[in-house]
Amino acid sequence: MHPETKKYSQDYAQVDEVAATTIRYFDSGKARQSSLPTVRQFADEMNLSPNYFGDMVKSYTGTSPQAYIQQHIISLAQSRLVSTDLSINEIAYSLGFEYPQYFSRLFKKQTGMSLQEFRKQRELSELAQA
Repeated sequence: MHPETKKYSQDYAQVDEVAATTIRYFDSGKARQSSLPTVRQFADEMNLSPNYFGDMVKSYTGTSPQAYIQQHIISLAQSRLVSTDLSINEIAYSLGFEYPQYFSRLFKKQTGMSLQEFRKQRELSELAQA
């Protein structure tokens, strides 16, 4: 195997591990127990320096590691808004937000709609398909 191909394969595997680490963090309930995850937490979990972790995420996703983590948080929030009857506050706390208002602001900034608008739009969409 060509050395560049081997390095690319190793880096790509690490990027996959970033996604897996993010999912494990939220599935394990760590967010509810501590707070929003940091770049350092994910780097530590992968035995990487925060700078290397950040560079790797940036080179493969085109976004900063913090933005990458926030994208996962928003994706999980969208899933929970659609698939559960949890209140918005319960979803916020489960994702590591100490203050649900910050969660609401981040969600609106990332998606362009409020949490309530997103949930209502999905409900209407499901009714239309039924």
